[in-house]
Amino acid sequence: MASYDVAHNICRALLEGMGGMPGMGGGMGGMPTDPASQNQMMQQMEQMMSNPQTQQMMQSMMSNPQMMESMINSDPRMRAMLESNPQLR
Repeated sequence: MASYDVAHNICRALLEGMGGMPGMGGGMGGMPTDPASQNQMMQQMEQMMSNPQTQQMMQSMMSNPQMMESMINSDPRMRAMLESNPQLR
C-alpha cells in the first residue's frame, strides 16, 4: 500500500533525524543510542504504521498541506530538521 510506504518512510526519517539533533538522542522523543533499543523502536513503529487506523490518520494528515505546515511550524526541532533535510518535504 503506497500510503503505508510513504508514512513509514516519513516516520523512519524523522526518528533517524532526531537521533542526531541536540536534546533528541535517546529517551523520549528520540532514537536510542544502542542498536537493540533502536531495533525495538523501529519494530514498534512498523507495527503502529501497519495499523489501519494509523494509516488512515497519516493519509488524512498528509493530504492536508495546511495541517502539515502547522505541525512543522509549531515545533522548532521539526522545522530545523526539515530545513536541514529538504528532501523530506
